Formats: sequence, structure tokens, C-alpha cells
Amino acid sequence: MTVDADFYVQVTREVGADTVNHPIETYDEGFSDPVIEADVNWIRRDGENNWRSSVFEGAGTGFNLTIRAYAKKTDSPRALFMADKKEACLGSEITYTYLENNPASSFEWDFGKDATPATANTKGPHKVTYSSEGTKTLSLIVSGTGEADTARRYDYIDIVPSIRVNILKSTLEFQQGKSKEISAYGADSYEWSPAAMVDNAAGPSVMATPAFIGTHMLYVTGTQGSCSDIDSIELITTPKPINDDMCDATLINPGGRAGTYSNAYATREDNEPAPDEDDDCTAAMKWCKEGGVQNSLWYYFFGPSTGVASLRTTGFDNQIAVYKAESCTEITKDKLVAANDDYTISELAATLDAVSVIPDAKYYLQVDGSFGGAKGIFELYFYAYATGMDEIDTDGLNAASLWVYPNPGIDIFNVRLDDVQSRDVEIILYNMNGQLIMQKSFRGVSGELFTRLDLSRQSSGIYHLRVIDGDRIIDRKLIRE
Repeated sequence: MTVDADFYVQVTREVGADTVNHPIETYDEGFSDPVIEADVNWIRRDGENNWRSSVFEGAGTGFNLTIRAYAKKTDSPRALFMADKKEACLGSEITYTYLENNPASSFEWDFGKDATPATANTKGPHKVTYSSEGTKTLSLIVSGTGEADTARRYDYIDIVPSIRVNILKSTLEFQQGKSKEISAYGADSYEWSPAAMVDNAAGPSVMATPAFIGTHMLYVTGTQGSCSDIDSIELITTPKPINDDMCDATLINPGGRAGTYSNAYATREDNEPAPDEDDDCTAAMKWCKEGGVQNSLWYYFFGPSTGVASLRTTGFDNQIAVYKAESCTEITKDKLVAANDDYTISELAATLDAVSVIPDAKYYLQVDGSFGGAKGIFELYFYAYATGMDEIDTDGLNAASLWVYPNPGIDIFNVRLDDVQSRDVEIILYNMNGQLIMQKSFRGVSGELFTRLDLSRQSSGIYHLRVIDGDRIIDRKLIRE
């Protein structure tokens, strides 16, 4: 392809249960000390809405992804091409496409041993089949203004006797009545069963909508040439949270802890409002730029006689909003009276302290997962007076499961997580500006997790530690002296 200005390369990695990491360049004491360039690499995990720089501004740390794009300045055409697959079943079609760059006037294709057609002299695309197994070497010669160019790709295509059809996840849980997109890979055509569970029984991707609560098996048969293979996925549909929708809001009353809840299978309604978004995640009447409503729960209350309402959730990163409305059908963005995403730059669970309300007037509270749709168990607190952070349990339900010591500390901090609920655990550390400092991923965890965090290269101050253990998220402040 031709480029004449800045260009960007996006790489997506989709994996199942296996751990796959991107190769990176980063500082490793006694091993490597590369030059880390800022403003060239950005990363985003599945489910997040915002891209984050791989170099952490102000923290002096970071990494560069080892993704390279090469360009050559020339006025002559380049023999550039690609195939729609690199591995194919015997007898199946492979499409070769010339990648446009400088104008070319002639083309000489050689598709390799036992190819049909064996050669071609037009630009294409060309559909080719092979009558023998094994790797194939291809070549393309293009001519135009200036010199001709030749590209030879050794062992470019592998013709195999069988294929493997793969659905990346083996199990998927979601709310009954909702639909989820399921995709399969590794074949040219696909057939799904039972057909009644999906919107279209043919195609690489389908929308699955199980008819009842419970466990369902969905199968896909993939075909390529003379080869076929089958894979399956277990779909577990769960009951809808009783207060998932605005008109199913749960009544809460002031007096402290209102209850324990989970937004794990909550969803967004089509007409559900949300506050405006802002780069400042602590801004009043705003939510952070993280994609709007994603998995919200709803509550309602009547204004206390004190004229004050303080609302707080603990347990994971969320965002909350309060609307004044007489009924659920009247909840709109212009009825918003208060909203918060991050209480402070280090305390990510939302708090609304001392909101002015009209006694006995009806209000609706919206609690949504922040940080790209966080999910977890949380406690909701409701007071009829101004509180402040010291009066509310900021560590939440799972505080006893997480041990960080010494804290305060100097260089090395020990982190122990008891009663691990998931086989996959992530430990993430942010500085006070909300910038990512460190991230560790653990796979195949059972029972208890122990690790150490080395902050010897970090400055003194307060850091925010987040532990993601399946559907539960535990936040903790970490102080480096």
C-alpha cells in the first residue's frame, strides 16, 4: 500500500484460556535498557473504551510494543500481495490480492507447485486451489514506471489434510433474554445448531439468544474444501437482576448500609440516560469518558426530612447518578441533580456527599460499572446527612481477603489474596494521577495468591492497588514512604 503521511497499525489478539502476551521492549535491570519512545504505542483491553499510552506520563516507566512497519520510498511499483489465509485444506480456494501502490502495467504471478491456475498475468484478485499437500512458494513480478520488482514468498501457504474450527471461549454467561455474538474461526463456511438459538444458522458470527434460563450447548460445524471440524460453546443464561431496569428500581431508605448487590449480569436499557462525560473523572455532574452506561442497576428513594442525601458504594470502580422524577417514565438527562465517577483520583468508587434534596420528593439512583463496564459485588450506603469518607467502610466487602504489607513501606510490598474465586487474577497499580504503573496477570490460580511488588524505582507517595479476581474487584491504597 502507499502511505504519504503518519499511519497507524492496529493489532488485535484474541485468545481463549491460554496466556498470550505481546513481545515488548522495556527496562529490565541487568538485562536490557532500551530507548522507550513516547506517543507511538497505545493499548486497550477487551471491554475498555479508551486507549492508554504504553509510556506512563510522569511515572518514568513504560514499554514499547515490538510491532514494526517498514516503508520504502520509491516511484516504481512494488510486488506486494497477500492471501486470505495462510493455511488451507486440500482442494479449498485461496484468494491472492495485489496490494495497490505505485501504478503497475504488467503482472507475472507464479502460484507454486500443483496450483490451479499455475500462473496469471493480470492484477487479480486470483482464486487458486492446490492438488497436493505441503507448503507452497509463490512469486510475483510487477513492471511499470522505473524498474521491475520481484517478490518471492517461500513456504507462504501450507496445504493441510485437516482443519481446526475454534470458538475462542468454551463458556459464556449472560442475562437471559439478551443476545450475545459468538464467532468461530478456521473454516470457509459454518453451520450452527440448534438453529433456533441463533439469528442465522450460517456464517462465521451469529447472535445467540437462548430461550430460557439455564445451560445451553451451541455447536458449529466448519467446512473448508474437503475438510470439516466441529466445536461447541456452553451458554449459561442467568436471571435478570430485579432492579436492572429503571421501572424495576428498588426502594432504599436512609440509615447506613442499604444492601449488598451485584451488577454482574445487569444491562443497559435503550432509553437509559447518563450524565455527560469528561476527561476529569472527578468532575461534578459528570462521568469519566469510558463509554457511558453499560451494566447499571436502579434504586429510588424519597428525600429525607433533613434535605440532605449522601450516597456511597464500595467494592469496585463504579459511577453513580441521581435524577429527580415522579415516575420511571420521567427519568431523563435533564432531570439529573447529581453525579460522580471517581470520588478522588485515588478513591475510584463513587460517592455523592450531602446532595441537596426536597423532603419527600422522589429520586432515582443509577449505579453503573465504570472503567469500561466494571462488574462486581458492592455495598450501597445511604445517609440523611453529610458524611465524609471516614464514616464509610471504603475497603468494601472483600477487605479481609486482601493483605498488603508492609503498608506504608519503602521498596518491596507483599500482596496476598486469600480465598481466590477465579483461576485468572490481575493485579494493577496506579499512581495518584490515575496512570498505570504496574500490571501483573496470573493464570491457573487456586486457593491463595502471593506476589511481591517492587516500587524501588517509584517516587514516594500514595498509589492505588486494584485486584481483579473474576467478578470481584478489591481496591486498596498503598503508601510508599
